[in-house]
Amino acid sequence: MTHRINDNGIDRDMTAEEETALDAVRAEMETQAAAADDLLRTRASARAKLVDLGLSETEIAALVG
Repeated sequence: MTHRINDNGIDRDMTAEEETALDAVRAEMETQAAAADDLLRTRASARAKLVDLGLSETEIAALVG
């Protein structure tokens, strides 16, 4: 699929190099989004485990901020 780009007011198809760069940026964004989601799930799991151990929200906040 060819993407369009506006280059100084002129609409044109992206070059192969621009398409490759766009694909690389999108892949990196997906990787970063997945890592952020994993981190959020890990933090939620850790907080739940601390609650299960009987810590109060105040104690948890003191530990993890």
